[in-house]
Amino acid sequence: CGGRSGLSARSASTQSTVEEGSGQKAEGSVSFDWLEHWYPVIWEADLPPEKPTKVTLFEEEYCLLRRPPNVEGGSTMCLRNACPHRMAALSEGRMTAQGLLQCAYHGWSFDATGACVDLPTSAGGAISSRACSEALPCEVAGGHVWVFPGALHGRTPSGPPPVLPEMEAGSGWSFTPFVRDFPIDYSVLVENITDPDHGLFAHQSAGFDFYTASEKYPQTVEVLADGEAFSVESRVTSANKLTARVATAKEELPRACVDKGEDGSETAKVSTTRFDAPCTISMGRKSRSGKATFLACFWVIPTGFGRSRFMSCALVKSPPFRVPRWAVAIGVNNFLDQDTHLLGTAQARYLPWELERANHGQPLDRRALFRYQSPSENLLIAIGRFMDRALPSMPLRYSTRAVNSAMGAGLAGGPRREQILDRWAQHTALCPDSQGAVAKAGVALTAACALFVVSIFALGLRAVQAAAASQHASLSPLGAVTAAISNAPGWAVLAVVAAVVAAL
Repeated sequence: CGGRSGLSARSASTQSTVEEGSGQKAEGSVSFDWLEHWYPVIWEADLPPEKPTKVTLFEEEYCLLRRPPNVEGGSTMCLRNACPHRMAALSEGRMTAQGLLQCAYHGWSFDATGACVDLPTSAGGAISSRACSEALPCEVAGGHVWVFPGALHGRTPSGPPPVLPEMEAGSGWSFTPFVRDFPIDYSVLVENITDPDHGLFAHQSAGFDFYTASEKYPQTVEVLADGEAFSVESRVTSANKLTARVATAKEELPRACVDKGEDGSETAKVSTTRFDAPCTISMGRKSRSGKATFLACFWVIPTGFGRSRFMSCALVKSPPFRVPRWAVAIGVNNFLDQDTHLLGTAQARYLPWELERANHGQPLDRRALFRYQSPSENLLIAIGRFMDRALPSMPLRYSTRAVNSAMGAGLAGGPRREQILDRWAQHTALCPDSQGAVAKAGVALTAACALFVVSIFALGLRAVQAAAASQHASLSPLGAVTAAISNAPGWAVLAVVAAVVAAL
């Protein structure tokens, strides 16, 4: 991306300003090219071996196939998800014994370059180039599967996928991947993630206050805009601001925000948020030297107008233990559900505004739509300027197909609450670990029901025996039941009690 520019944004009040440095190009002169970048489209852990899998990027569907490592041409391939023969989805196909991707419709088979190498129903002879599919460069790095869509438009990657250093092999950092597909637009999600103020209210989480700004602790924003690349980073002192002002925090500078040097000196950590377009967002509290032991990382992939794939993980330096992925997913889904419906209501107003301006050839200007009033919004202002000039050039963003799809999903009124909170379709169907947990829970429930039935039978048998004995011992019906329970196996009684409690 080159060196950093001198542009910075500082605010000691609610009126945010941006000062241009010598290294910053004039607003509007930067041409961000969406096709010159790598995109993480799926976690490596979620791509099943030898099973064609569909992914979506910029309204276009692609088919991924994870092949055995010894197959020629690499282990993972990516083709456009349409067989050139009759346009059937290749993701409905299969992998052949030779490691080829075979269409399930007529058996046409393709290699990693997209070349059609087998036509079972042909009369023989050379295979026409028109029978070939289109392939994308595809790499597995940092736990993600990355694709380069620019290859379909004559572009070549200028380098490898932009993997975070902490996610490289041997870094000593650990992470648990999460994924969820949202009926929420890419731009809405990016701006929501980088907005610390919303966390105090929508999530009711005091930890977001470490990333907010105030007159005492202003937010510093440094933007790097260099042609086809864009990145922006905000820095603010890690401290309680709003929560300290309203007296909900016990202290302004808690121990979690203090960095202790080797000489025993103590300084406040710096809460850092960085957005590297098009997809990557990282957040963490760092020492003055830039070191951190925890990072929250997010990737927002533009799958279509009003839709995006959200991937995230918490990077931890040498964790003492690992939490199961399905358990992490429950917590993250609960967290996301706290504000996703709010994003849907905002999107129902924002996207029509953007679409109307695009239809009339008018430039986007978020400052005419939003009201920036918080000292924490300097970062949002910088990202908003990027979105205003870059979104209109996003591939197929305003295509008829994209707009019709968004309208069908409820663009005018926003996605329905039950649609926007559909965890099964948005997460579980995509995550093998969560699917496995659900399957195991189903087995456990079946076993519990069987144990309940056996326990009831055992108690009934004891009751019959107690009733027979009561005729000789002159016991009342209540006494017979009491005797049956007291003489029943302990496991049977506990099983029935547990089943009743679970039902309640």
